Amino acid sequence: MENSALVGGRYRIHVPLGSGGMGSVYQATDEKLGREVAVKVFRQEHASAEQQLRQEYEIRLLASLNHPGLVSVHDAGTHAFPEGTRRYFVMELVEDTTLERRMVGGPLPSAEVADVGAQVAEALAYVHRHGIVHRDVKPANILVRDTEGLGFRWIAKLTDFGIAQLPAGSSLTSTGIVLGTAYYLSPEQAAREPVSAASDVYSLGLVLLEALTGESPFPGTMAESLAARLVSDPVLPASLEPEWRLLLGRMTRRDPRERPSASSVARSLRGTAELDVHVILPDGVEDAAAEPRLEPVPALAARVTGATEGTGGSDAPAAPIVRGRHRQERRWRWGFGIPGL
Repeated sequence: MENSALVGGRYRIHVPLGSGGMGSVYQATDEKLGREVAVKVFRQEHASAEQQLRQEYEIRLLASLNHPGLVSVHDAGTHAFPEGTRRYFVMELVEDTTLERRMVGGPLPSAEVADVGAQVAEALAYVHRHGIVHRDVKPANILVRDTEGLGFRWIAKLTDFGIAQLPAGSSLTSTGIVLGTAYYLSPEQAAREPVSAASDVYSLGLVLLEALTGESPFPGTMAESLAARLVSDPVLPASLEPEWRLLLGRMTRRDPRERPSASSVARSLRGTAELDVHVILPDGVEDAAAEPRLEPVPALAARVTGATEGTGGSDAPAAPIVRGRHRQERRWRWGFGIPGL
């Protein structure tokens, strides 16, 4: 697509932001409201009837969801491009970068990983309650902004629901096909078995582990990476703090029934609750209200690392606290037991 193209008589295209199997995303200016936005243009070449239905579903799905951890949809339409008529939709523009780009420089600080992980886990918990499984949780689909807010020092948003598994009963939910990015697939996805909310939790566990270590948990070729997770768990380096090892070990269990729910992961990363074992309900959809609690592990308690800013206080565990207290004379440093948070 040419720069300066005017889509829908309103959105002036500037530069491409990314491309995937379903379409391409561009930065654009909304000339009616004078703001920068992101425009996703779907591919139409040789699109099957199911792919076209998926395009419509992604637009309607994102427009129906409302959560701070998800990218908001502003508009949608159809435009006659030189190469043919295509569907598009307009999203809020997250102007910073993806987690994938942040990870290029090596391991990220524990505080940043906990920030990003908690927000993505909360977004996943929200979509899971709506019967949706993302199926492609990976660093490239996590947008990260250097802005403090919502109790976090970095803002993260989950994007790209193009291959999401739809609510039960939908005719668009594919089975027997490997969907997602190989290096972050759950064992059940790699084995072409039915997926559930627990599949997203596993993928997020691999993302957080790679962000902390700077290395892929299952390296090698695509085939080697997929085969390895069917027979072994990812290696958790001894250099990781015990709390990280506990959390990531649970998230990446090969048995989906032994993984925590996304909401439990979020609470643990915020340092506000115990890590509960996730149990898959009959329809494969997480229901936080109905979720049994089986053998909860000890609470990942937050620590008070300094009673006063700039002084060395006690490092003894304290009762869990809600993250994100604004800076005051007495500054609480939050976390979930990880030194330095």
